[in-house]
Amino acid sequence: MIIKLIQPKIVMRPMDTQLKTKMAPSLALLTIANIFNKEHTVTIENDNIQDINFDEAVDTVGITVTLAKLQKSFPIICNL
Repeated sequence: MIIKLIQPKIVMRPMDTQLKTKMAPSLALLTIANIFNKEHTVTIENDNIQDINFDEAVDTVGITVTLAKLQKSFPIICNL
């Protein structure tokens, strides 16, 4: 099975810097990837670093959402 895990773009607040956009994906995505990577192909896409590939054939998609990223996640979900 091919699993894609997505981290949506961060909504920048006045106190945030560009460094925040380059930070590692959430621990939840890394944990899920580690659980499944022995038996499945797992990729993590960080929308802060590169555009999400919506044309890639995958079996399952996981997306991490916090309240701060909720609005940015809707377009991603609609394109899947």
